[in-house]
Amino acid sequence: MKKFLKISLIIILVVIGVFLIISGISKISKAANEKVSNAFITQFNKVSNLAEDIVKTSALDLSGLAEKEAAKDFSGALSIVQQAMNKNSETTEKLKNLTSETIDFKKLAQKISDEAAQKSALAVTIIIEKNNELSAEYLAIQKQILEKAIAYYQSSQQGAKASLPADFVSLGQKAQQISAELQKLTPLYAEALKNLVRDAELNAVKK
Repeated sequence: MKKFLKISLIIILVVIGVFLIISGISKISKAANEKVSNAFITQFNKVSNLAEDIVKTSALDLSGLAEKEAAKDFSGALSIVQQAMNKNSETTEKLKNLTSETIDFKKLAQKISDEAAQKSALAVTIIIEKNNELSAEYLAIQKQILEKAIAYYQSSQQGAKASLPADFVSLGQKAQQISAELQKLTPLYAEALKNLVRDAELNAVKK
């Protein structure tokens, strides 16, 4: 049972996290043309900044969990997982904001009159929308895993002989599958963004 706990409860919790798109471009600006509006540029940079903030702040800090588990310090382990749950809630709210801003960005992309620039802009929005969708699924599964971990530690803290839910491992595997899908979007996004910069004749600031 001890080995099972380490594999299913600790390692799975440690590996889950949000893997949003990170491109090599952090900001764009207009060159000497009118292919896209200033509003479009401003909104893109806003979306980019929101996504980058999530990348930087969404990691779960589960340091010390293995030690608490090994020492049967279930109260300490519970505190660590509850803090992770708070981080999940915080990231979920940030993602909702990003999703809302992405909708506004898409509306501005649809208004671009230059055909090539519009096509490239919409290609970027499609990937961001997919990113947001997968990230929402990921966070929902992350929440389920954390809720189950909290229930386990609460029962253990009260002296009950707690056992892990049968679907705990499968949830962790599903989270890892979604993470892999998110990571596949990264090169697609980089290519789409490169095309947008080219077709809309934009200036790009590298990270």
